[in-house]
Amino acid sequence: MPHAVKLYLAHTEHGHSIRSLARYSGVHPSTVSRSVRKIETLRDDPLIDRAVQELSKYCLESAPRRLEDKPMSFHNPDPNPLCYPASLDAPSITALRYLARKNTVLALAQGLELAVIVREAVQGQVEKLGTLDRAQVMAMTMQDWLKCDDPQARIMRFHLTDVGLKLLARLEEADTNDTDGREGGPSDPVSRGRLRYGQAISPVHSLARRRNKDGEPYISRSLVKQAERLREDYELALLESNAPIDWLGAIRSGLSRKSQAPAASALYRARSALADLGPGLGDVALRCCCRLEGLEAVEQTMGWSARSGKIVLRIALQRLARHYEDTQAAEALVG
Repeated sequence: MPHAVKLYLAHTEHGHSIRSLARYSGVHPSTVSRSVRKIETLRDDPLIDRAVQELSKYCLESAPRRLEDKPMSFHNPDPNPLCYPASLDAPSITALRYLARKNTVLALAQGLELAVIVREAVQGQVEKLGTLDRAQVMAMTMQDWLKCDDPQARIMRFHLTDVGLKLLARLEEADTNDTDGREGGPSDPVSRGRLRYGQAISPVHSLARRRNKDGEPYISRSLVKQAERLREDYELALLESNAPIDWLGAIRSGLSRKSQAPAASALYRARSALADLGPGLGDVALRCCCRLEGLEAVEQTMGWSARSGKIVLRIALQRLARHYEDTQAAEALVG
């Protein structure tokens, strides 16, 4: 829970004075006062107002009579994502990256629990990029990473704030400064479905910032684009499908699996690409490009030797680029 919200709830729900909260937190009273006023102003947004109400209900179990006696008790009886807005899970990071793109917004209809990330493409067409739970949207808005243009609108539209952009820049910078490029071990938060500030977003982007002996990027920008193309089809396929998708089956069984989906669908494109890569290359592409698993975790899962994953990943991306080139050439002949 954001510290500002803790202070706000302690002041408004339990009557602790600004000065006592300042002594308890070890800050100046004006700092606490600004935090309380900020949350109060944010509550003009119905989304934020609901988030504060839910945080008050689920996370703040009780407060002591005197703050000096014991710390405030923030109990979480029911696992609620609103209680962990300072953490970044994979969907939240993906949403931040999408919203950093031009002409991209997050839309959330009043009364719905799922927000949609869309981008206005050429000729006014709208492309759906992904989805995000309402609870995650509320948490990110409370952190001032997202901002809603009109909270009273039937369909609320959210944009990335300067704070959100700076957060994304810090994540990317931390990726660049990751000296050994290792991530995603068994005890790593990535494998538990939760990322912290400063951890790598994608092994592909991490390797793209590393240099080989000749000073060239270990993974070129063109190969990064191939990985992003596959991930977009993967995410769109998840949105299109109402049933679980057997991705590993597509890799193992080859092109026959793709006939279950329409030729124009993202599921068809993603399955075709993974099937063309086949076992090994398809596995590393699925896990690293689509699921954003770390290289070390992939090496352990696949039984590969240490530090071999980055080599296999680069080969997979090179093969993926050839697949897209062949597909484009075939479509040109048909057209």
